[in-house]
Amino acid sequence: EQGQRLLIAHIHHSMDYTGVADGELFPVKAGQAAYQKLQATLEEKDRQIELMLTQMPGGMAICLPDEDFTVDWISSSLCKLLGYAGPEEFFAATGGACRATNYVGMLKKALKDSGHGDIPLISLNVVGLEKQSGFKLTMPLAIRAFMAIIYGDVLSRCLYKVRPYEVTKGSADALYEKWRLFLREDMKSISLPNFNKNVRNIVKDFSEFPVLDIKKPRVGLVGEILVKFHPVANNNIIGLLENEGCEVVVPDLMGFFYYICSHGKTKRELLYTTRTKAFAEDAAVKAFRFMERSYRKAVKGTKFGCPGDIYEMRESVRSIVSPGNIAGEGWFLSAEMLELIGEGVPNIVCMQPFACLPNHVTGKGVIGELRRQHPESNIVAVDFDPGASEVNQVNRIKLMLTQAYANAGISRRDVVKVQTDDKYSQLISSGTSV
Repeated sequence: EQGQRLLIAHIHHSMDYTGVADGELFPVKAGQAAYQKLQATLEEKDRQIELMLTQMPGGMAICLPDEDFTVDWISSSLCKLLGYAGPEEFFAATGGACRATNYVGMLKKALKDSGHGDIPLISLNVVGLEKQSGFKLTMPLAIRAFMAIIYGDVLSRCLYKVRPYEVTKGSADALYEKWRLFLREDMKSISLPNFNKNVRNIVKDFSEFPVLDIKKPRVGLVGEILVKFHPVANNNIIGLLENEGCEVVVPDLMGFFYYICSHGKTKRELLYTTRTKAFAEDAAVKAFRFMERSYRKAVKGTKFGCPGDIYEMRESVRSIVSPGNIAGEGWFLSAEMLELIGEGVPNIVCMQPFACLPNHVTGKGVIGELRRQHPESNIVAVDFDPGASEVNQVNRIKLMLTQAYANAGISRRDVVKVQTDDKYSQLISSGTSV
């Protein structure tokens, strides 16, 4: 008590109590000394890490024939410094550089927490995660899988092109559903001639589909593979954009498989790989091209557009990022944005989930350089995560669309017919998130 007043001093610190001098309310000298000691310790650790990375085998130099790139670029000494026994333990604990490698662990935890831990989890990957002895990837199954991916690409490419301009609402989805049901039955038997015929007929049906003669802004979607294609992960961004009067352009899923198999060429140039592995990856690219021949021939020169060649995309992006960026979507993400801009789609939404560091580098990180090289580009980076505000996501997208309409010289009132059940407009008006 002092002068009829009660004074309260609250001190929270981690120094030894003996460091507080008599009469001090805050240990100034002891605090400064502790800070300097901590700073010196951190600087010493930084020097140790830098020394290990520069003097010990590390970085790209330790790529071995029997290891995956994600493991190879981490030295054993660095793993031990971080508390792991070696690269194998580090890889098992972290899943590697790509966020997608953690999905298996997340799904297993979700199954266990919900009382379904006895349900086996099947993962198709090339790094040996979650092997299941009861599941074997046979050649017929692999062929069906890639047929399904190509069917999905051609249907999506055609549907997104005509649906914003349909004369009768729902007619584009009806045509899509007709083909989906037909292909589901047709794929019970593997027939390459039938596959090629179906692809040509899909393109023919959508080419003859009646559309309105109006112009709408075109918006491309790129990003991490899950949020790019899964409507739950991206809050149905395609529905939002189409309801806002846009035509959505989504690069093919097959492009990601081309990108993965093009690593053989990258590793031959910049890293190290065996001839056998490089040959296998190049052979996979050629096999994909063979399966896509009818698809690319059917859409080439049409209003649907044709996907680019993976090696040409790889060369086109050298002025933006190095092809050595092969963690996550890597250079392919930057190349997709360049391809969209070249196809007359300057408006782009770059979507990333939380903690997807590789894509923040080759996605959000290259936007400035893309704008410098292509001033007409109108790109917005949006983070999608369960903890992110959906209202904020929608606001950022709508700001980008405002610029898209202005650049295209189109009046939004002429093309937008907001539906009464549009939950996005309800979110904006209420100011709440879901």
